Amino acid sequence: AFGFEKHFIRGLQKMKLRCALALIVMLALAVGRIREKRGMNLRSLVKVA
Repeated sequence: AFGFEKHFIRGLQKMKLRCALALIVMLALAVGRIREKRGMNLRSLVKVA
């Protein structure tokens, strides 16, 4: 669902970095929605309208 199922990353440090970057992107999307006064769909990561 989050793009971690199929990956070609080797090593724990690299995977931790990818997970951290994905979390940062998700949080940035949430902040953007709140600033646009559309905070009702914060849990919807798939459809960004």
